[in-house]
Amino acid sequence: MNTTTRHTQIAKAGQNARYSAILKATTATATHKLQIEIKTDSHIAQAHATISRHDGSEWKILARILPQNMATAQDLAYRHQAPQAADFKADATILIKMAELILA
Repeated sequence: MNTTTRHTQIAKAGQNARYSAILKATTATATHKLQIEIKTDSHIAQAHATISRHDGSEWKILARILPQNMATAQDLAYRHQAPQAADFKADATILIKMAELILA
C-alpha cells in the first residue's frame, strides 16, 4: 500500500496531546481515504490510537491500538516544546501497517 499524507493537525491542551492525519492510500485494487487519530493522555485509559477509512459517507474504524500498547509518550502535554509529528510516528506506522493488512 502506498500512502500520501494530505493534512495533519497536532494540538496540546490540558493533560493530552493529539495528532490527526488524513491520508490517501492506494492498493492494487483501490484508492482509500484514511484518517489517523492519536490521543495521548496522562490517564492511560483515556488515550487512543485509531485508523479509519471513509466509506463515501462516514469514517469507519479499521483498527486501533490499545492504550497500554501505544508507543506515544504519555507526558507529551507536559513537555515545554510543542509535540511534533515524529512524537506520534511509531503508532502511526503501526496503524498504517494494520490498515494495509485489512485492505489487502
